[in-house]
Amino acid sequence: MERLNRFTAIAAGVLILVSLLFGYVGFLTLGPAPHPKSDAAFAALQLFALDAPPHIASRSSMLNVARFSAPLSLVLATVATIVALLGQRFRRFSLRWRGHHHVILIGIDATSFELGQCLLRRRGTVVAVDTEEHPQLIALQSGGATTLVGDARESRLLGRCRVKTARHVVVIGKSDTHTLQLCEALAGVLGPRSAATVHAAIHDESLWRQLGRVEIRQSRPAPRMEFFNPADRRAKAYLQLVTHELDGELPEQFWVAADGLLGRRMLVNLCQQLALGGRLVQVQVESDTHEKLIEPLLRDERWIGSMMRVRVAEAGEATGIALVCSERSDGRPLGRALELAQDSTTERVFLCAAGHEGDTVLDLKRLSPRVSLLPADSEWLRPSHFFGRSWIEIMAEARHEDYYANEVARGSTRASNRSLVPWRDLPESLRESNRAFARAVGAVLEQLGGTLAPLRGPVLEVSLPDDELELLARNEHDRWMCALTDDNWTYAPAPKDPHLKTHPLLVDWEKLDEPEREKDRDAIRAIPRMLARVGYSLEIPARSDTH
Repeated sequence: MERLNRFTAIAAGVLILVSLLFGYVGFLTLGPAPHPKSDAAFAALQLFALDAPPHIASRSSMLNVARFSAPLSLVLATVATIVALLGQRFRRFSLRWRGHHHVILIGIDATSFELGQCLLRRRGTVVAVDTEEHPQLIALQSGGATTLVGDARESRLLGRCRVKTARHVVVIGKSDTHTLQLCEALAGVLGPRSAATVHAAIHDESLWRQLGRVEIRQSRPAPRMEFFNPADRRAKAYLQLVTHELDGELPEQFWVAADGLLGRRMLVNLCQQLALGGRLVQVQVESDTHEKLIEPLLRDERWIGSMMRVRVAEAGEATGIALVCSERSDGRPLGRALELAQDSTTERVFLCAAGHEGDTVLDLKRLSPRVSLLPADSEWLRPSHFFGRSWIEIMAEARHEDYYANEVARGSTRASNRSLVPWRDLPESLRESNRAFARAVGAVLEQLGGTLAPLRGPVLEVSLPDDELELLARNEHDRWMCALTDDNWTYAPAPKDPHLKTHPLLVDWEKLDEPEREKDRDAIRAIPRMLARVGYSLEIPARSDTH
């Protein structure tokens, strides 16, 4: 619709200019004596009123063009106006037949607005909902989004959004309480088999962590909920960019100039990232940062004390890599980064930028080649990053990586196993199979009687008695069979056929050969590594080995 409106408006403008120019020049040269310029201009304008004598075309080819282009430009301009006026109504009406796999944004703030803009630039179908009309909602509408004004806690409005057939629903309420109320309303509309995933922003760190544990441990069929903390997502994106700048390897020692929840989540994620490799984090901070950031963090997250060594230093003693991230939007973080870059002992300074992709307010390379401004905001709000870094997606990717490593260790090759490809090249059907297992982890945790705790060190293997591992693997195979059967797959001898939906492994556990059973055991063994990727460790009661 927007492309049609843009095309007709441009075409109308071009034709108007052609009509005026050709008409003016044509009337100037018409007749045995040239027309006065004022008469030629007036006659050219008369073409738009369809008031030109019909016989003039035979005497001037330019007037012939102008005579037809003038009324055609009026027609196109009228069409553009009608499209602009009815475009929003048309988009709302068209949701009835094209409202599938779209993205719904409930609550428009700076975060959802930027995400919506990115989706629209990629020609995605976006539905934006808020309680009142405001400039950001209007801007999304102008960019091509379908906009609705009202209370999204009402099932009638959610029905107009076609929420049951959406691919993603992003919820950002006016408060965490409001967000949970919206999630409750969505859960009442969405069924457990809905394809939509709800991504809900929770700003309170403690509430977000508790909701995350509850969601991972969910063992009953329920709508797909993903609770995210904006500061944590931004901190993860920042560290990802830092890792990329350092060629994929983080050092163990940093000078840290950070504050607020962003700085807190940055340090937590840094500790967890290095803990996966069994390494400690050595941090240098000034006394003010230690008092306002480090001491509360060590008090609230006691496990970090065993993973992080802190040294209080004076300004000018920064060494190695400096991490500067602040929730302030003024120039203080930038000034601090440039100050640290003046110290000869500082190798690189990485500033977590508040700006978005494409901002060129300041070229830091001209001020200091040691300072790198990393656009964490634009990074985490890229749709591929935002939707691709949910706990479901991260755990599913970890499961595939574990499967890949095990199969290679057994001697499989891509020629013999077409699933041995990186996650980005994996067919969508196999990605969804891994996501389904990630969602089923809660049921396994319930059977294990396990609890989730913050990741405190290297991932430890879970030692289970053989009979318990066998039961969990059998249950996983049964779950997988039920999922395929519900999707209309049937048994047929090898090979597997995705088009006919036939699979040779749709048989009872007793009929599986040993290598296939081992793959299901591997899936259970992979759960601690999957949980570690989202910052949790699995703690289960001690078992006695029965074999």
